[in-house]
Amino acid sequence: MSSSIYVMTKDGKSGFSYTKAADGKNSKVTASSPPNGEKLAAKIHSHGKYEEDYDNNNFSDKDKRVYDNAGVDGYVATPEGSLKKYDVETKKVTTVSTDLPSDPKDPDRKNKVTPTDIPMEKKQKQIKKEPEKKQN
Repeated sequence: MSSSIYVMTKDGKSGFSYTKAADGKNSKVTASSPPNGEKLAAKIHSHGKYEEDYDNNNFSDKDKRVYDNAGVDGYVATPEGSLKKYDVETKKVTTVSTDLPSDPKDPDRKNKVTPTDIPMEKKQKQIKKEPEKKQN
């Protein structure tokens, strides 16, 4: 999944927001664009789950080229539970956090934060479990 992080101004105050995530595949995802011509500040994408023989916990060279071509910093959420930043000016990668939900199957897992349930599936399961209320 991938989103754009953009600068927004409301009532004279500036801040950041992000777009609804666009779905993709292992080797291709295009970030959704900022609305109303808002200024692109960065892009973020996720490597959704641990996969053997695939370097899920780092930026790929392709990832870096996308950010270089856009001229904005990039972020990636990894299966090990890290949020990493690629700085387009310095070409350096730093770890911003190791507190994100992580894949229990990842041998490089940085924490015990379990992945969250899909909210709609969780809600549907709760609805099915709740007994019908009797009317008096």
